[in-house]
Amino acid sequence: MNNVMKKPRIIRLKEVLAKTGLSISSLRRLQSKKQFPNKFQISPRCVGWLEEDVDDWIRMLTMGR
Repeated sequence: MNNVMKKPRIIRLKEVLAKTGLSISSLRRLQSKKQFPNKFQISPRCVGWLEEDVDDWIRMLTMGR
């Protein structure tokens, strides 16, 4: 078993949409309902998500089916 911790990876909107298959409007709707991981400000005009949070959200969604 490998106990090496991976560095957190920040992903941007384009990759979040590709990973989840969501549209921008669907993503915004889920965020407004607090049903999607929080984004955070990287710079004044740039936001990102932790890849691990998005992957966990996808796993949780698929496990419920």
